[in-house]
Amino acid sequence: MSDIDAINKKYSFSSIGETDAEELERIKAGREQAATTRTDPYGFKFPLKLNRTGDGFAIHSNREEAISDNLHHLILTNHGERVGNYYFGANLTPLLLEGVSLPNFNALVGRTIRTAIENHMPYLQPQEFSVNFIPQDNSPVQKVEINLSYLIPLFGDRVYTKRVTMYLGA
Repeated sequence: MSDIDAINKKYSFSSIGETDAEELERIKAGREQAATTRTDPYGFKFPLKLNRTGDGFAIHSNREEAISDNLHHLILTNHGERVGNYYFGANLTPLLLEGVSLPNFNALVGRTIRTAIENHMPYLQPQEFSVNFIPQDNSPVQKVEINLSYLIPLFGDRVYTKRVTMYLGA
């Protein structure tokens, strides 16, 4: 190959590279953009739904939201409902069906929730709870609201709250 042939050869601009300064600037700009647009996934949002782009499922973008959702599922799940982990869940439905006719009903509910949290979410510290039966006019279905406050010691001393609604009956 002669010198003239080498001069007349066609090159793609994408193959000539960039200077060190240009490469550093590109990397820096990419990191800045990633820092402002990136969200770490912390688990699926339930009920499952597509994300904004439609190419996957919606996910939680912060830890507190994911933990709150996981706690919600823990409280609503009864023993035997989780495949592969029979004892997962607070198993509240049998207790709530008995209702306030049980002696020490609120203490039983509190111990049941606390035990489920200790067994499955030990990074939480439950603080307070209440159980409210909401009357439903002319309905065999009973609405029950469980309000719970908890700490996540790894994240500081902020108290988080969670309300879980259950429907019991026919």
